[in-house]
Amino acid sequence: MNKNCLEGMCCPECKSEGPFLIGVTCMMLMYDAGSDDYGDTDWGAESYCRCKACDHDGMVTNFKIDNQKKKKKVESTNE
Repeated sequence: MNKNCLEGMCCPECKSEGPFLIGVTCMMLMYDAGSDDYGDTDWGAESYCRCKACDHDGMVTNFKIDNQKKKKKVESTNE
């Protein structure tokens, strides 16, 4: 069970707990010759996410276990 950066996440397709490719933004110290250092990275619910195990992709929010449970509950109510 993930207990750090990926806490509460799993792939909605294969149920893998990662790793995931996630689109992030970060602050970089840039020079004409390139970058030297980087700062904190940031990503959120709307960031791109892809499971390394099965290549299922979507947004981070789709990989949140709580959101998967809510979606499943709504789908079963609509049946």
